[in-house]
Formats: sequence, structure tokens, C-alpha cells
Amino acid sequence: MRKRKTGFINDSEYKSISPENANTDGGDDFPGFDIPDEFNTPYEEYEALIIRKEQLTKIASSRRVDYLQHFGDLMAEILTTKLECIRLKKILAYCTRCINLGEPIDTNAMQQEIDGEMQAYYVELQNMLDERDGAKNARLVDAYDVRMSKQIFRRICKRLHPDINTKTSKNGKLMDLWNRVMEAYKEYDAEKLEELEVELNHIMTLLGEEGFAPNIDNIDEKIKKNQKRISAILTTEPYTYGKLLADPKAIDAKKQELNKQLEEFKEYKRNLEEELEKLTGEGGARFTWQMTL
Repeated sequence: MRKRKTGFINDSEYKSISPENANTDGGDDFPGFDIPDEFNTPYEEYEALIIRKEQLTKIASSRRVDYLQHFGDLMAEILTTKLECIRLKKILAYCTRCINLGEPIDTNAMQQEIDGEMQAYYVELQNMLDERDGAKNARLVDAYDVRMSKQIFRRICKRLHPDINTKTSKNGKLMDLWNRVMEAYKEYDAEKLEELEVELNHIMTLLGEEGFAPNIDNIDEKIKKNQKRISAILTTEPYTYGKLLADPKAIDAKKQELNKQLEEFKEYKRNLEEELEKLTGEGGARFTWQMTL
């Protein structure tokens, strides 16, 4: 009997998910998450860690969506206002440079230069807006579908996960099936996962022994690597949003914090606009501009 090593992550975290975090992911029941104290073989431990890692990754993703549903609009408004401030600072710097050099302010050249410098910021903002909109449109899933999805996913993982079955990445049908499994699990689509499990059973019957080969090379090293990955998930965002999202008072406090940040950026923006108005007014020039994505 192989005893579990606990040198990489906290033993209580390794064993099971805390109740306060469980409530943010569709209920307290997490089939397949308990890690046994002992394993018959290193492969059993490796298999359990792979499944646990995938399920924790899904929980972290779900918490990110939940977080954005609560705070996404404020976060997007803060980022938009922040980028407006950055653009204003760049306009001020451009105008000041032209005035100091005694050159006329070429608004077209200024617009082109600043747009080029702002492109990376605009991409960041668009990604933020897309992620926020995706969270708003996320499909609501009931607790039964969550539980069933986890149970089916665990069974499929043991036979199909590329880190468990070396045949998966080498077989086009198996890899395609695995990708579809991940998409269905992402949505907690229990009905689709049931259909995919039936398809997996059919493919494995046709392939026979050619359909499965356990990944046992460097098993102890792989166990340590997955322990570290699990530890990283459990101790970083978005998994750690769980405690905040389970506490209505903490949610309200976070909204207050974000609103304060937004007002600070708005005040800074007003100051920059006043400074620009003063600078361009003294120089006899006027500027009109609009941030575009």
C-alpha cells in the first residue's frame, strides 16, 4: 500500500474542498474529489491527481464567471476610464512637446501616433469586455447537472485523459472525443457527457487493447508535478474567489472598493481634461477626440 506524500501542499487542501468554497459551485457534493489516504499503486495516485486537477480547474473557471457576473461591469468601467486617462496623458505630452519645440500641433499625426501606442491597451479592454459579456451570457446550471457532470467526467477521464491514456493523443478519434468532452464539461452539460461516454465505450470496444495504454513513465515525477499544480490552483485566483463569493457582505465591500477606484480615476480624468484645456487654450488650439476600439 502506497502512502500519500503531503510535502507539496497543505494536507487539508489536498484531501477535500472546503465547505465555504463548495457553495459557489452548485452545492456541497463533489463526487470524485476526496483523495484516499493510501493507494495500491503509484498509478492510482497519479490518476486521482489528474482528475482532481481537471475538476479544480473547472471550479476555478466557474468562480471567475461568477466573479465577473458580480463585478464585471465595474471592472470594465474602471479599465475604460483608466485608458482614457492614459490617452489624455499622451495627448498632453504630445502637445507640450510641440509647444516647447515651437512647432504647430498636427492633430492627424498626433492621433496616429497615440492610436499606435494605445493599441495594446485597447486589446486588453476588448478582452475584458468580451469576458464580461461571456459571463453575463453564461448558462445557468442546476445542482443535479453539476453533480452528474462531475461523475461522468471522472469516469471518462480515467480512460481518455491524454495524461492518463497515452493512446489518446496518438489517435485522431480519441483526441477529437476528448476535446468534445472538455467542451461539454466546461458547460456542465450532463446530457452531452452521457452521449460522449456512450461514444467512448463504442470506440474503445472497436479498438480493444489498442485503445488504452497507461502513462506510467516517470510516474513519481508526474505525481509531484500534479501535486504542485493542484496547490497552485487552490492558492491563487480565481479559485480563491470562493470565500468572497460565498459572503454577501464581502461582495458588497468589494463593490464599494471598486466604486472608490472608479471615482478616483474619474477625478483624475477631470484633472487631466482641465490641464489639457488650459494648455490648448493658451496655445489657441482646440482638440476633439474619441477613444475607439
